[in-house]
Amino acid sequence: MSDTKINDVNEDNYVLILQHTEGDTRAAQEIPSFADFSRANRDHCSDVQRMMSSLADIIDRRGQRHDWTKTSYEFDKMFYADFVRAMNGEIRFEDGWWYTHHTALERHHLNVRVPDDVNLIDVLEMICDQVCANKARNPDVDMPINVDPDVLMAAVDNTIALVRALTLTLPPEARRKE
Repeated sequence: MSDTKINDVNEDNYVLILQHTEGDTRAAQEIPSFADFSRANRDHCSDVQRMMSSLADIIDRRGQRHDWTKTSYEFDKMFYADFVRAMNGEIRFEDGWWYTHHTALERHHLNVRVPDDVNLIDVLEMICDQVCANKARNPDVDMPINVDPDVLMAAVDNTIALVRALTLTLPPEARRKE
């Protein structure tokens, strides 16, 4: 795996969660009132919704930046130059300067380089990239998409770590008095 850290997280992605035990038989010390039980469950649903929205925001930003090394002023002319050299048979495209940098700087080329902190967002981007490229270039053939099972498991583990890092728990006494 390689170290390809690009920060997809901003301060808006953190989710504050109020600690409570009333909605879970594994954590409740006593039977709560129905009102406390219901509030704990509504809070939980809200917590999950906010975390899912946070992840969707990260995915959206990733999509907006997808393949920036193909379109940015610094790289687009190098991309084209290597494309032309490969089309002329002068180089193998994958050995060109641009491709080497592209796969080093973009997190979603998981069959070439795997970031140390690979996550499911990287996997989703890889899948979207390959399906969209295939549909545009060769729509009559479904090209296989392969993700190494070890990479997929690392992506799951790192996504769990990401969600845990984005979830900040407040003590029960932080609840506003209603």
